[in-house]
Amino acid sequence: MKYFCLISILLLFLGQTNATVFFAEFDSFSGDVTSVTGNLNGNGFTYSIANQPGQTDFKIRNSSSIFDNSSSTFNNSFFTPPANNTDQLGMVMFSGTTQTGVPATLTITFANAVTGLGFHIKNMDRTDIDFSPTTTDVTRLSGSSDFGVSNGRLFDIVPTTDSDVQGSVQVNGTFSTYTIHLREVLNASDGYFIQFSLDDTLQQTIPEPSTCFLFALALMGFSMRFGKKYSGVK
Repeated sequence: MKYFCLISILLLFLGQTNATVFFAEFDSFSGDVTSVTGNLNGNGFTYSIANQPGQTDFKIRNSSSIFDNSSSTFNNSFFTPPANNTDQLGMVMFSGTTQTGVPATLTITFANAVTGLGFHIKNMDRTDIDFSPTTTDVTRLSGSSDFGVSNGRLFDIVPTTDSDVQGSVQVNGTFSTYTIHLREVLNASDGYFIQFSLDDTLQQTIPEPSTCFLFALALMGFSMRFGKKYSGVK
């Protein structure tokens, strides 16, 4: 019986996993740009925007970005998990001249594929962020009451109201490249800032059931052998 208990404890230990959340670190830049680099737990990435002629120009702005892990922008209950002491990117949009709804394209490319990428968005007023070119499997984790998520699309539920739309989502699946469409819903020529951070929940690998079964058999054989050998020893 005691050997059975030992095996049970060992299998329980094997089944445990500790989740760790890492946040993106962005390389510094100057002025307003359309491409930056950074890393997520050592996994390098590029973050690039391709704007369309006559449409809204989305830019990444130095003056609203933070590169020294001192941002507390995402440290409140609207975000999962609340994040303190991180980097952040500040984005600004300038209304175009034709506004036919053709989106800008944001492409995030990682050196190595990531699983369960998380996004924390702050001040997403009057903007659509659409992950559907990559996947529609996007889970809303938390957010303000006007933070909408549906079929891979993040949106301002009440774009006619100037409010602080914010929240967290998880992009399910494993990808090395994320293609995202950015749209301005209403004219926002005075400029609105969208602040992004990226997170990836990395989990230790849990052994497959077959691996656990084989390990259990080995332990049982080991315990039976030595149990018989020492059964007469007191």
